[in-house]
Amino acid sequence: MNRAKLVNRYGLELSYISSIPEMCSYIIVVCHGFNGAKENSGNIYNFTSRLNNLGLGVFAFDFTGSGQSEGLFSEISLSRQVDDLIDVIGFVSKEFIKPIAVLGRSFGGSTAIAASAHLSLVDTYILWSTPIYLTETFAVFMNNDAENNYIDLEINDIKQLYRNLTRDFARHDLIKCLAYMQNKNVLAISGTADEVVNVNNIKAIKSNLPEATVYEVEAADHRFTEHIAIREDLTLSWLKSVLLLA
Repeated sequence: MNRAKLVNRYGLELSYISSIPEMCSYIIVVCHGFNGAKENSGNIYNFTSRLNNLGLGVFAFDFTGSGQSEGLFSEISLSRQVDDLIDVIGFVSKEFIKPIAVLGRSFGGSTAIAASAHLSLVDTYILWSTPIYLTETFAVFMNNDAENNYIDLEINDIKQLYRNLTRDFARHDLIKCLAYMQNKNVLAISGTADEVVNVNNIKAIKSNLPEATVYEVEAADHRFTEHIAIREDLTLSWLKSVLLLA
């Protein structure tokens, strides 16, 4: 995979990896989840190989303050991630001149929805374990000791981070944003045992995007710990169908 950096509108470098097959029909831009990174704990590599075999390119990046990108994680906001994604889509469209799909994991999926009004070049969305009701979801997330243990911040910093996030959430109505994804290809996959993003979120996607393809995978947790292959299989099968891949 190619490793490089691009510069966002604020002059900060965003780290990315890309793998573009010679006969490429689409570019899949991958958005990681909260406190995650572009490699998705190493899971990106096998999935990229499978996508490449279908003639699909992969462009996975770290949001500002995450992974190997510049910036402070403690200043994360949905608005900042929306700006990053818009900048990344602009870069990818000029660099590769191919149709673009966006795949968002968890908060990365929320970012894709929030940015959708500004992503006219994107006609396909894949949402994995994506929260729609952000304040409710992050209240669960931040109060879960198991989750807090892997955030590299002091507890007071975590509380301040949550307050800052919540203030910014008020600027985004994801239910209204879903309207910009109508008449697009949309796949949503969630787990019935998701301990962070409850079932009301996938129901909101279903009711507001009735033409979307929605899967609820039995017993899968938020990270699809024991169900990663199932999630990938569902995604690849769907992509082959909607993008008319051989």
